[in-house]
Amino acid sequence: MAAFQEREVFLNVYNLGQHNRWLSGLGLGAYHSAVEISGREYTFSNDGVLVTTGRTGEEAALREKISLGTFQGSMNQINEVVVRLREDFAPGSYDVIRQNCNHFSDAFSMALLGKGIPGWINRMAGLLHWVPGSGQQAQEASEEEAADVKVSAKRRELTDEQRAILAKIGKKKGGS
Repeated sequence: MAAFQEREVFLNVYNLGQHNRWLSGLGLGAYHSAVEISGREYTFSNDGVLVTTGRTGEEAALREKISLGTFQGSMNQINEVVVRLREDFAPGSYDVIRQNCNHFSDAFSMALLGKGIPGWINRMAGLLHWVPGSGQQAQEASEEEAADVKVSAKRRELTDEQRAILAKIGKKKGGS
């Protein structure tokens, strides 16, 4: 039987460069974010949804850790949400303006808690969305950031066997 318990949900926000010192005064900045639950960090990159036991932004400075709320449920329920989100946040679908780590953190928070992440975290991407030609320049910058912000070698992703088990659980719940 799955262990239901209260699990604190945090948003870890990392600075992606020194420029945030002066951009933050304007309410802007470039940030990497990840959702942390029970010592695991969940984030999104061009490799897809990543689950690690360390900090995904270990190459970047942790700006702050924000409590988003408390999730009441099991790790199996959390894993089911991750499996669903992997459909929308598939490997190769990363776009620094339209589908980045902050978009994933927001969707994950909405799915677990019914509320998103603070708007200032992804404000820069929202503004750049409306600037003609910014997509290509931003994508090139995101590729450089991806090289700078390396994911921990301790990364743990679901195995095919674990995915199959989760799929069976989902079918049982849907058929009950």
